[in-house]
Amino acid sequence: MVQGRLARMAASTIACDSLATWAAAAIDDGQSGELEAIIAKIIASQCVREAAIEAIGVHGGRAFLTGHPLGDSLHDHLAVSIYEGESDLLGLALFKGLCKHHPLALQGHGASRSRRVVEWLAWRTGRWLRSDCGMASDRAILDRVLREHACGARRMLAGLAVRIDRMLRRYGKSLADRQLEIAAVSAEVQQLTSVLATTHYADAVGNTSALLAADCWCRMALARARGRKLTAADQTALAALGKSIVKGDTLDGP
Repeated sequence: MVQGRLARMAASTIACDSLATWAAAAIDDGQSGELEAIIAKIIASQCVREAAIEAIGVHGGRAFLTGHPLGDSLHDHLAVSIYEGESDLLGLALFKGLCKHHPLALQGHGASRSRRVVEWLAWRTGRWLRSDCGMASDRAILDRVLREHACGARRMLAGLAVRIDRMLRRYGKSLADRQLEIAAVSAEVQQLTSVLATTHYADAVGNTSALLAADCWCRMALARARGRKLTAADQTALAALGKSIVKGDTLDGP
């Protein structure tokens, strides 16, 4: 049980490092980095909160005694999903950012028909989510398991783009009143995007522990995106990662 908790923490750690690196690279590349930063913040705050809860399970009731380092800092661990933007509200902002280039958003703003068609084609092909360059880079990942995770996440994001389009066309402006649906779709985007960031980051790091931790994160994120429980194979991967951590392996080692 403890090794499983350590494995989930390690998987979360490499996911946070991956998203931070991805957001920084977007900014260095001259992009705004807004959507990347939103996803990084949401995922990181969830990871910190869940790690604190996992740690309480390890330390037991003594974690709540005065002077215990975990108990004394528990507020900071739980507050990260509130400060600098509450996670659910940021998720709604992410959805809005994804949809603002949809052709329906151009209606009423003097956009010509030809421009709306161009914007539609650009949005539907998903330059941010499923560019040809992105799919090619996914296939270039050396580790077979991570490559499969990345390609699977990319395909799911492509399907998600179609779902978002249908939601926009079906509900129009009234979609703003369906915040629970928006939050659910946004959460899927966050999880799937974290898979892409983590697979490419771990592939660049290259050491065995990082690859194993990335595999575990991808399994958990894909399960959440699909709305299913972890399989026996997923649990086996977590157990292997936990055992390697107990042996002293590190994510940034050789």
